[in-house]
Amino acid sequence: MRYADDSIYGFQYQSDAKAFHYLLQKRLEKFGLSLHENKTRLIEFGPFAEMNRLVRKVGKPETFNLLGFTHICAKKRSDGKFIVRRKTIGKKQTTKLNKLKVEITRCRHFNAHFQGAWLRSVVWSCYNYYGVLGSRESLEGFRSEVCRAWFKSLRRRNEKNDKTELD
Repeated sequence: MRYADDSIYGFQYQSDAKAFHYLLQKRLEKFGLSLHENKTRLIEFGPFAEMNRLVRKVGKPETFNLLGFTHICAKKRSDGKFIVRRKTIGKKQTTKLNKLKVEITRCRHFNAHFQGAWLRSVVWSCYNYYGVLGSRESLEGFRSEVCRAWFKSLRRRNEKNDKTELD
């Protein structure tokens, strides 16, 4: 089985979205491709979704996960205009942090300058990918946890383990 890559399409009217979905399925079938049924869905999202759902009394607009972010309908505090808020998926960040901690422990006795340069590149790549408006707090938390894990690793490689020397 083969699936098309990740994509999002936005429509103002539900009828347009349904028509596009049907035509997209037909077009992909010509090339032997199909949409993943568990990952493909139509949701009400956008500047009118909150108001429409409030009228129907069905709660807040749905969110969706794509490319490591949870996408959320939100409003600017300054003028109340619609924005798409993107929040890093916590599970992905925790998984990455746990893998890094294992790797930091494994490389504990390598040169500290080498470790620092490697960790800097890892944190920098996370900032480059996840560095979108509204994600600073999450990124700073990630960086802080990486620094904490590295500091703990550096302390443990010394037999004396005297905290006062490194503080």
